[in-house]
Amino acid sequence: MEFHQPIPIDLPVEEQIEQFYANSHQAEVNDAYLAHYGFSREEALEKPLDKKVIRTDEHNIQVVRQFIENGYQMTNVVTHEKDRAGNDKYFMTTATGVVQDGALASVWGLQTDITEQRRAEEALREREKRYRELYTAAQRQSQELALLDRVRLALAPELDLNTIIQTVVEAIRETFGYTQVSAFMLDGDQLVLQHQVGYEAIFETIPISEGVSGEVVRTGKAVLLEDVRTHPGFLQAMAGIVSEICVPLLDQDRVVGMLNVASLDNVRLGEADLQLMVALSEHVNLAIERARLYTEVRRSEEQFREIFELAPIGMAITSLEGQYLRANKALCNTLGFTAEELSGKHSLEVTYAEDREANLALLNQLINEEISGYAFEKRYQRKDGSLVD
Repeated sequence: MEFHQPIPIDLPVEEQIEQFYANSHQAEVNDAYLAHYGFSREEALEKPLDKKVIRTDEHNIQVVRQFIENGYQMTNVVTHEKDRAGNDKYFMTTATGVVQDGALASVWGLQTDITEQRRAEEALREREKRYRELYTAAQRQSQELALLDRVRLALAPELDLNTIIQTVVEAIRETFGYTQVSAFMLDGDQLVLQHQVGYEAIFETIPISEGVSGEVVRTGKAVLLEDVRTHPGFLQAMAGIVSEICVPLLDQDRVVGMLNVASLDNVRLGEADLQLMVALSEHVNLAIERARLYTEVRRSEEQFREIFELAPIGMAITSLEGQYLRANKALCNTLGFTAEELSGKHSLEVTYAEDREANLALLNQLINEEISGYAFEKRYQRKDGSLVD
């Protein structure tokens, strides 16, 4: 780097900084420099320093200040610059100034591009910041979660949805002291009551187009009414209700129901009650999802069992080593064995002798995870010794 006019070193530092930016240009650059910035050689030689280095960056100004105050020397200092496209670039810079006749005439420097390293460090700092935020939030919730522990433990072993809903409603009343609690599940375009406590009379069904509960289902967002009189769509299930909280119940982020808490006798529900119900709903959502998965698995098992047993072709389940664990009626009839006789018997025992070696080789490949499965045409031998045609 050279200067159109050398900078007298006896000028005040701030004036030297001003001239350093405005009066400089590159006198010589190598190919690596051009690659860093994306300039052509002609552009690089024409650009003054303030077209590449971000002059408004206080860090960069401080770097130049330290360079001057340190006798026009700096070693491994980070600078923030811009490439031809305006992208941020970060360099580890070492530079030495050449002073002639009491003026700074030129600067020789070496730069290492550390942009990717800097981005990685910034990403790490952002993750650490996020972690601290999550940790702080977790601490704030610790006391509330302790109160929710009873509900969680009550729900943990339950896989039946009706039992889950009843357990939740009863636990809310007993653990948290709320007097009016109800739970509804979504069925088409209406909510259907599943369980309630504290109501002398209550709606058995609620269209999702009506009331606070309908709003919660449509939006998926919890609602707190500290004073139910302020909401024109409030549905009065019984006289004397002062406040109401409705929170959605979710299964994989899809609204499947609604949990409702109300208060009487001038008892007002507030933000703390809302947060408590939202936290509780998260446990309920997990229980609902678990119950659904259990139901789906059970239904799938029943369907498989029916297909397996009624299949017109022989089917069997074996261990990885080849022992029969279960055989359907068609296979038993084909081989002349009962299901009990086949259970524990190795599949090679009913394989024709000439086909066993090839079958065993494939089985060993499967056991050794060399293949993920195989199809093999072989001959079977019945219980009486005859071959299956």
